[in-house]
Amino acid sequence: INAEYMGSYTHVMKDVRRIIQRVNHIRRTNPKISLTEFVDQNDTSQSNLEKLRDHLDKPVNLVTYKDLFYFMAAPTLCYQLEYARTKSVSKIFLLCRVGEMLVSGALLVILMLQFHIPLMNSSIELYQHGSLIDFIEKLIRLTLPSLYIWLTGFYFLFHSYLNFTAELLRFGDRQFYGEWWNCRNLNEYWRLWNLPVHNWFTRHVYNPLLKRGVSKTAAMNIVFLISAILHEYLVSFSIKTISFWAFAAMMLQAPIMIIQRISEKYIGKNETIGNLSLIHI
Repeated sequence: INAEYMGSYTHVMKDVRRIIQRVNHIRRTNPKISLTEFVDQNDTSQSNLEKLRDHLDKPVNLVTYKDLFYFMAAPTLCYQLEYARTKSVSKIFLLCRVGEMLVSGALLVILMLQFHIPLMNSSIELYQHGSLIDFIEKLIRLTLPSLYIWLTGFYFLFHSYLNFTAELLRFGDRQFYGEWWNCRNLNEYWRLWNLPVHNWFTRHVYNPLLKRGVSKTAAMNIVFLISAILHEYLVSFSIKTISFWAFAAMMLQAPIMIIQRISEKYIGKNETIGNLSLIHI
C-alpha cells in the first residue's frame, strides 16, 4: 500500500481518537453543549463529528474496507471519514474526459516519437563525440518539445484523468490544481500546481512541524528535502541509476524562494516581473 495513503490514514485515526476523547470529556464536564458549539470550538466538520457522535452512542466500526478502498481509489491523498459527494454520475462528462485523454495521449506519443526521442539520441551522440557548442544547441532545441510534453501530460493527468476518476466515484472536491500559470513566485507555484500532494504535505508534514515549534522557513526546507528524496527515488527507479539531478533540482528551489521573498520586500510583488522570472526558472 502506498506510504502516502497509509500515512494519511494513520494521522486521521489519531485525530479521531483525540476528538473522541474531547467529546467524552465535554460530555462529562458540560453535557448540555450542542453539536454545533463543539464544531465551532474544535474546527471539526459537521459530517465527521456526527459520525463520531453516532459511534459514541452506539459503538460501530468507523472505518470499513469499503471506506478504505474508496479512499485508495479516490483522487486524493488525505484520508477523511466523510468526503463531499455528488448526487449522480454524468455520462457526458465522463465521455468528454475520455475523449480528452485519448487526444492528449496521442499527442504525447507523437511529441515523444517525432521530436523528443530523436533530439535526445542526437544530443547523447554529440555529448560523447561532438563539440560542446553543438551539444548545448541540441539541449536548447529540446526545451520546446519538452515544454509541450509537460503541459500535455499535466492536462492529461490533472484535468482529464483526475476529473474522470472523481466523476466516476462521485467525488465532490474537484480542485486538483490552481492557476499556477499566473504565479508571481515559486512559492505560489508549488502551492498551486499539484494540490493533492500539496494538501498532503501541508496536513501531515508542514503543519505538524509548526505545531512543534519549528519555524516556517525550516518547515519549508524539510518539506522540500522530503520532496527531493521522493523525486530522486522516482527518477532513479525509472532510469535504474542514481544521478542526484532530481534531488539537486528540488533542493535548489528552497533558496530561490527565499531570495524571491527577500527581493519582494524591496521591489514589491510585481505580477509581470514575478511571472516572467518564474517562466525563465
